[in-house]
Amino acid sequence: MLVVVVALFATLWFPYRFLVVYNSFASNRYMELWFLMFCKTMIFINSAINPILYNAMSIKFRKAFKRLLSCGQKARPNIPTRYTTVTTAVMVDDAV
Repeated sequence: MLVVVVALFATLWFPYRFLVVYNSFASNRYMELWFLMFCKTMIFINSAINPILYNAMSIKFRKAFKRLLSCGQKARPNIPTRYTTVTTAVMVDDAV
């Protein structure tokens, strides 16, 4: 799992890092808007795909994520319960 996460991280951050290194050494800077937007999109995709990747590859992450979404409450089994109505008669003594 670590190899996949690191490889995906390196692949998605490569365009931005390439742009930074190129602009550091080049005499004329490369500032095309479409490439800047592409680099930002790749970085955002990297952040968004990490939870999906962890969920797909780790059972422990899935269990912890479910526990987090349920606010720490233990999941109750889906057992049907019977509800009965109890009526009580109240006796009032008028001889007070």
